[in-house]
Amino acid sequence: MEVNSNKTFLFLLLSVYIFSILFLSLFGVTGSLHFIKVYDVSNNFIPFHTLSDYIFNFNKYNFDTWFFNTFGLIIVFIPIGFIFPFLVKQSRSYFGVVLISLLISSAFETIQSLTKYGVFDVDDILLSIVGGCLGLMFFIKKKNKGSR
Repeated sequence: MEVNSNKTFLFLLLSVYIFSILFLSLFGVTGSLHFIKVYDVSNNFIPFHTLSDYIFNFNKYNFDTWFFNTFGLIIVFIPIGFIFPFLVKQSRSYFGVVLISLLISSAFETIQSLTKYGVFDVDDILLSIVGGCLGLMFFIKKKNKGSR
């Protein structure tokens, strides 16, 4: 019975976490609806296009913008790769975590693009996948440490 209650708790935690990420990606940290819709910025479908701009032209951006757009999504998706494998055994592989990170991040990017509260950027999806895989690495390390 304890295993089921742990899984229920983790499922609820993951659901709240994913909803929070979606909310923040649409409305920002303030959560106010005065967030400006993006009409004049184009979507990016070219892998590493935006990311290379942040890396090679970092002096054009303030630190917060640079950090969030290069490392923020990696950090944000680590819990996805860590918690999801506890819930679904099939996601205990890199393929499984890449797939779930791809699906969640693609959904976020599509919603941002459709609502105009952001733009679709394939680099965001790639960074999310990296974060999910890092989370899986932490999961594997924890599972190996716990089995000793």
